Amino acid sequence: MLLHPDNTADGSDTSADSEKDERKVIYYVTDKVQQGQYIKLFKEQNMQAVILDHNIDTSFITQLEQRNEKKIQIHAY
Repeated sequence: MLLHPDNTADGSDTSADSEKDERKVIYYVTDKVQQGQYIKLFKEQNMQAVILDHNIDTSFITQLEQRNEKKIQIHAY
């Protein structure tokens, strides 16, 4: 799980290996109860996540990321 844009899922720092990723990362969850642990982690890390009633179509996410590849990155949890 990516908790901070500068770290990989295993917690290792990748900033020395590559250029810093300047894209805004957008996280979203679709179920407050089942994904409550992620919401808690976001709050503990002073991060924000969007809570949606349904999943976003993956093709739509891909299209958004491609159009704005230098600006945004979207992660579902």
